[in-house]
Amino acid sequence: ELKDKLGVAAAWEAASAAHAPTPEQEQANEAVLALIALGYKQIEAHKAVRDLQEKGEAKSAEELVKLVLKKMAAGR
Repeated sequence: ELKDKLGVAAAWEAASAAHAPTPEQEQANEAVLALIALGYKQIEAHKAVRDLQEKGEAKSAEELVKLVLKKMAAGR
């Protein structure tokens, strides 16, 4: 009975790990949340962060936020 429960727990843990966000996704999520906190719309923030990541211009959430802010300021 206990073996069955441990098997289920191990399977659940493996499935969760398989669907865990990548470090890049985590950084993007943090950057988007920071931009939303600064007053940007979610769609606008997400698109700007995604564009930067696709170009390979930034790695950390901090770099992403700085570059998006520069881009938004230049575009206004």
